[in-house]
Amino acid sequence: MMDKTVLLFKQDLDSYPIAALRALQRYLDLPDTNREDLLWLIAIHQAQRSQKANFPVGPPALPVIAAGFNFSVGILENGDVFAWGGWYTDHPLTSKYKQATQVAARSFYILALLKDGSVVGWNYNKQVDIPDFRDQVIQVAAGDNHSLALLQNGSVISWDTNGDEQGDVPDFGGQQVIQVAAGYYHSLALLENGSIVGWGDNRDRRATPPDFGDRQATQIAAGDNHSLALLDDGTVVGWGDNTREQINIPDFDRVAIQVAAGGYHSLALLDDGTVVGWGSNRKGYTISGQIEIPYTIQGQVIQIAAGGSHSLALLDNGSIVGWGDNDDDQSDEQQGPFLIPATRRLIKSAAKR
Repeated sequence: MMDKTVLLFKQDLDSYPIAALRALQRYLDLPDTNREDLLWLIAIHQAQRSQKANFPVGPPALPVIAAGFNFSVGILENGDVFAWGGWYTDHPLTSKYKQATQVAARSFYILALLKDGSVVGWNYNKQVDIPDFRDQVIQVAAGDNHSLALLQNGSVISWDTNGDEQGDVPDFGGQQVIQVAAGYYHSLALLENGSIVGWGDNRDRRATPPDFGDRQATQIAAGDNHSLALLDDGTVVGWGDNTREQINIPDFDRVAIQVAAGGYHSLALLDDGTVVGWGSNRKGYTISGQIEIPYTIQGQVIQIAAGGSHSLALLDNGSIVGWGDNDDDQSDEQQGPFLIPATRRLIKSAAKR
């Protein structure tokens, strides 16, 4: 009988772009085979990796939850987009598309990637114009006032504000991009060779990755003014603004498998389904607790998101836990961290998409 863990990893890997799968193939020295067989081979390796193993965990499954400045957004089981908190508390956004596969958010802006490779966006409840793409989109990222799209051919398109050249996509030297991330005024791209290219606002060197030595990056995240990378040994590296210690990476007892960067705080999802947070725990002069992981999480976390001053976790039962700033109901906190009611349940597992 096929091990359930291997099957879940295989289902999760199925959402990876082919460039990411080929990068893992080369790293693991796997045979050059068709995509389906390669998924099984990588899944078996990933399931068998031991604690602190030297294994590249790869880009995360496309995020089905996202956190903006003072609101949250997720994909419902039917593929629809739902937003709550902030302006969306009294004007809830429920899209009509019912085929979203990924969401991204920053400030007051939402992007959704649809199943057919097209993109839709909203600023509050008003739908915004999206450029025509040369190829299907496989991932989107939302900055403060700029957007990024990763295309099927491995290239990157940017649109909207470009005051700090965050939209001036550089040449990647023939390397394909496998993930993009957008900060307040800076942008990041993870290349298939495990290196990172940054552009835009470079104060505190937030767009200039450090030297990773002989390690390769497998995931990236961009906060307002700082950046994070998950390396192929499960460790996390941060650079950029550190005024709230958001890049002072704590010691993990386990391997990290996903990272998220918010306004002035950072999160890591570990391979046992637990979450670690560090950096700012305040909104202005008020404690908001965005890095205080709640004890009431019932279930394993499979995705995380970091907003302006709040945090989200998607559980394997399809519900969401939110914590931190709740002045605008963005974490729906009622007598402590919450589970979204059944009417708002999101997909049962990101791995099954």
